[in-house]
Amino acid sequence: KETFETLGFLMTSSGLLHKEIKDSLFAANCNLAELDVFDNHWNYESCLLQLLQTNYRVYFSSLPHLVSYLNGLNAEQVKNYFTSTLTVVRTDERNAGTKVETSDIQSMNSLMHFVEGLFVSHDLNLNSKLSESEIRTAYPKFLNIATEFAYKASRTQIEEFTSWKGDLLGYSCFTEQDLIKESFVFLIYNGRTPTQDDFNSFPCVRGVPLISFSGEVDRSAMLNTFKALKSVIGN
Repeated sequence: KETFETLGFLMTSSGLLHKEIKDSLFAANCNLAELDVFDNHWNYESCLLQLLQTNYRVYFSSLPHLVSYLNGLNAEQVKNYFTSTLTVVRTDERNAGTKVETSDIQSMNSLMHFVEGLFVSHDLNLNSKLSESEIRTAYPKFLNIATEFAYKASRTQIEEFTSWKGDLLGYSCFTEQDLIKESFVFLIYNGRTPTQDDFNSFPCVRGVPLISFSGEVDRSAMLNTFKALKSVIGN
């Protein structure tokens, strides 16, 4: 069911929505003479960001939770949100800050539709944020990617955690899967993997969690998670 839902988000985002943005870019004289591999014009990034800031309520009318979130931000924050989204999906960093191509716009749309699906499914109190408990409820669907990320980013830490060193530090009551799960929750909160300083001291002895969390995660913070995943796992 979730696979079909995701496919629906991607199909919706890459069709009529892209054409609408493409037509707006042309009308606003944002086109460069250069054509991309899709035979569409490259566009000035600054032009695209301005159009997104001005027209996001129109472009993303099918994403009411996103529109509601952006409505609560000031102009600079809205621009930063779209800039961060482009950073996540951009395939060629050399173009950052200058120009965008068709794949950048399509991938940006797809990511925003995907994030909308996450919040629709797991933001149970509809406050445009994900709490620790909501993230934990959603964790099983991300178990595979969390495991892949953990082994690529923190294999040495995992090996030490499950060795005698981990026992000396008071982690013996936690399994390797506990570490991967808590590290993934930490990644969503902080956009990075935890270090030794982020773990509670002697948690098994003290009867406390491996890592303590506070507050909730909004859409802008969630983009930092995708940046970290991209840097380790790839596009």
